[in-house]
Amino acid sequence: MEREAIVKIEVDGLGEGFMQKKDLHLTNEEIPQSVFMLDNSDFLVRTEIDELKEKFKGKEVLQYLLIDGEFKGAMLGHWRIGPHDIEDITLCLGEEEPETRKEEIISAVRTGYSVETTHILRFNGENL
Repeated sequence: MEREAIVKIEVDGLGEGFMQKKDLHLTNEEIPQSVFMLDNSDFLVRTEIDELKEKFKGKEVLQYLLIDGEFKGAMLGHWRIGPHDIEDITLCLGEEEPETRKEEIISAVRTGYSVETTHILRFNGENL
């Protein structure tokens, strides 16, 4: 805030928050798409952990996927010390969206899981 990189704003229904000053002019239609892979210790995951556990109940979640600012996916598998495969990247997206964003989502996953050590076996329930 001292450097004026972020500003305090009021968000309807949510209260006070912060936003990058350079993004103040953006409308919802102009906000770029994004995919981030976050683990259980991330503070954004911690704030929604109860809802996430319910959404992915009975599944072994390795990481969660924050897609366009909302938790809309998870990477499933069995965590081990050392290399392990991702059994599925499961998504809560519209009917066509998983296929159109497949490369973007896999790229986000690959930021933490190398192609040399980790195979992705399924994408949204379909074999790769």
